[in-house]
Amino acid sequence: MTLLVLNMSIISNGEVEDSFTSVRLYPIPFHFHLQLLITMAASEWEEVKRLAADFQRAQLTSTVQRLSERNCIEIVNRLQQMKALDVFYTINGKEYITYPHLQKEIKDELYQNGGRINLVELQEILNVDLTHIESQANSLARNDKNIHIVLGQLFNNDYLDRVAEEINDKLQESGQLSISELIKHYDLPSQFLNSVIQMRLGTLIHGRLDEHDRSIIYTDSFINLVKAKIRGAFSGVTRPTSIMSAVNNYSIPEQMIYSFLEELISSGYLHGCTVGAREKGAYMPHIYTSTQDGWVNSFYKQNGFLGQLQT
Repeated sequence: MTLLVLNMSIISNGEVEDSFTSVRLYPIPFHFHLQLLITMAASEWEEVKRLAADFQRAQLTSTVQRLSERNCIEIVNRLQQMKALDVFYTINGKEYITYPHLQKEIKDELYQNGGRINLVELQEILNVDLTHIESQANSLARNDKNIHIVLGQLFNNDYLDRVAEEINDKLQESGQLSISELIKHYDLPSQFLNSVIQMRLGTLIHGRLDEHDRSIIYTDSFINLVKAKIRGAFSGVTRPTSIMSAVNNYSIPEQMIYSFLEELISSGYLHGCTVGAREKGAYMPHIYTSTQDGWVNSFYKQNGFLGQLQT
């Protein structure tokens, strides 16, 4: 009689190897035979339980294979040489960054800083060399219409819209604004700020630029007020009046009075003309010239000659 006994063992790779061992049973008395089977079964069962416990421990144990820092650097350098990976070091040399990830971080920081940030500040925040910051910032500005780069600063349209809304609030309060003052206040280049304002006139900014001086913005109500002041200042005059006197007496902006005065004359609201250069110019009402003509004609008819006229 032969008894097959299952043997289990764990080999070096953690797997369980099992085999059967043949045990030959010779004819012996029955009670000895039964005792032998019980003894062998008990010992084998203890072995099976021990091996199962070892196997379970082997399954639950994870072996972590770690590469040294030098190995990692060599692998990355090799991938770069093969052009399979495009990365660069941070300033401290402890991290690699891809260019798409740097662009994402630049956009995130721009948003976190309210839509305006200096590239030098980005270098300090992101721990990345300025050359990489500049190249990716320029790439963003070229490919994203919402982002602008001007003189080492990055802007988005949300920030520029807020600037336009602030300008409009100031404009509605004062009636006029000088762009040169806005340039100093917002620390922006004049050409860039002019383009921002012109693109938002009539939408976010309710006003218009002076036709002769593009550095001044007015509201329509302010323009109407100035025109009313000019009409009032010159409607009642009967003799030549200095234009600068109206500027000083009625607080009329000098840059506006000349163009508006000509507009009121040509439209028929004022009956007269301007004479002389701007700084020394004067308004000559028609009533004065007609009175002078009448006096000259009357004098000539009465006396037959004309002397030197005195005004």
